[in-house]
Amino acid sequence: MIDEIHDGQQRDVRSKSRIMEENLMVSIGKREIPVRIDSIIYVESRNRKVALHTAKEEIEYYDKIEDLERMLGNDFFRTHRGFLVNLSCVESYDRKGVCMTGGDTVLISKYRFHAFDEIYRKYRNEHDE
Repeated sequence: MIDEIHDGQQRDVRSKSRIMEENLMVSIGKREIPVRIDSIIYVESRNRKVALHTAKEEIEYYDKIEDLERMLGNDFFRTHRGFLVNLSCVESYDRKGVCMTGGDTVLISKYRFHAFDEIYRKYRNEHDE
């Protein structure tokens, strides 16, 4: 009986999405939707949901931005508590925001600006070679 309760608790804690090869598998209701990781421009947190912004669509579902931050890895950076950006989709940035591919601008925290600046420069140097 205790094992059954423990297993149920683990199921509730698990993320609604998972990585499979180059895809993020998103659970919306009873459907699983594959979203190519490299197509995600940025992720936005909205209360208890997240919105994946791609060039073609916006996919909103229940998940935590913290879980996505861990899953998506080093190609993404948390610029603000509500935003996670794909470094390959950064067009420009300043102390107030990051302009992304497609024209959207996301907030950047003044506390995370220096870390973003450093990581983005390293990322560009590694990927421009």
